Amino acid sequence: PDHEFCVYKYEISSIYSEIDNEKVAFKGLKTEYLATYTLNLSKSLTSIKQEIIKNAPDIPNPAVYSFFPNTTASMEYTILPIVKRVLLKIAG
Repeated sequence: PDHEFCVYKYEISSIYSEIDNEKVAFKGLKTEYLATYTLNLSKSLTSIKQEIIKNAPDIPNPAVYSFFPNTTASMEYTILPIVKRVLLKIAG
């Protein structure tokens, strides 16, 4: 079956704060929606990654992570915040 999914560009940054005279680093993750793709027999994750590289020259070799939730919940308010936390653990 075909699966539709959203592609986001992300950027991890470090924010430093001084707490009790000690510098503490906090990680931040900024996302930007790029496109929605349909995953099927003729369009694989690899071909979609190649298309993203071609269309977004500012990210020539992106790290790609796929998340396929098994629930139907709001992408913006439920799934994306959870994915951001997981990405910070994986890539941060």
